[in-house]
Amino acid sequence: MAATAGTRFYKATYRGGQIERFAEPVLFDLSLTLHAPLDIGLGPEGHRLIVMTSGGSFEGPRLSGTVLPLTGADWPRIRSDGTFAFNARACFRTTEGALIYVTYGGRLVVPSPELLPAVLDVMRDDPVDRPPTISGRT
Repeated sequence: MAATAGTRFYKATYRGGQIERFAEPVLFDLSLTLHAPLDIGLGPEGHRLIVMTSGGSFEGPRLSGTVLPLTGADWPRIRSDGTFAFNARACFRTTEGALIYVTYGGRLVVPSPELLPAVLDVMRDDPVDRPPTISGRT
């Protein structure tokens, strides 16, 4: 069983280790087919999961293509304060045929412990990852 998830990627400007602003236009919108998380369990640095993807697509004004099947996953860590720390990788193939190895990290803040089960359920038909419920930055 799989579900589709999407996100939007912007170019960011950093100053002093902090994001100063997000640039327009968007780099691309990413849509992934996600599989139910593998629950690795609690460890010394938080609760570990593996969320695999079986492919997807990305589309933007200057960069579009597909996410190659069986090349991507996220290895999130859920910290004791409920914050997700992302560690994702995948391989993209552009419409021109170029291969791009993609790796990104980020944070997802879940403001209420009651929302955590819904966030972990990638098979939900009614996603909870819409502002202002949850905030994230990759």
